[in-house]
Amino acid sequence: MLQAFVDLSNFTPFWAFYESMIPNCVERIAEEIAVETETEMEKRAPVGKTRRLVENIRRIRLGPATWAVAPMNVPHLPYVVYGTRPHMIYPRAAQALRWIDEESGEARFAKYVHHPGTRPNPFIWQTEDYLRSRAPLIAEKVFKSMLG
Repeated sequence: MLQAFVDLSNFTPFWAFYESMIPNCVERIAEEIAVETETEMEKRAPVGKTRRLVENIRRIRLGPATWAVAPMNVPHLPYVVYGTRPHMIYPRAAQALRWIDEESGEARFAKYVHHPGTRPNPFIWQTEDYLRSRAPLIAEKVFKSMLG
């Protein structure tokens, strides 16, 4: 599955000092990073006519201080993220393809069409990279809110 991980559980020795001073701070930091990851991924994800990809981005708690953020139930996700090569499109259940021409508004028909392919959109990894730089600021914000 294509997803971004927020996993602070591996930093137990580092966070032990903070956990001793502020209980649950690591869990709160991981959750805040996951929330911001979800928001940022929604901003960066391509928005099609159905909005299916953007509306299905979810945050899932996997364990203590461990979260995954990913588009769920989006079969076309690999094609968006990795792109596609040029290819032919043929009708499956009919004898011809049909679509509405955006300029004329008229129905068009063809036995096949040549699709030029699509460029990759690595929005998941772009989100992950962006949040790596934001994580220390998010942690600082959580510390300040917990300390009063």
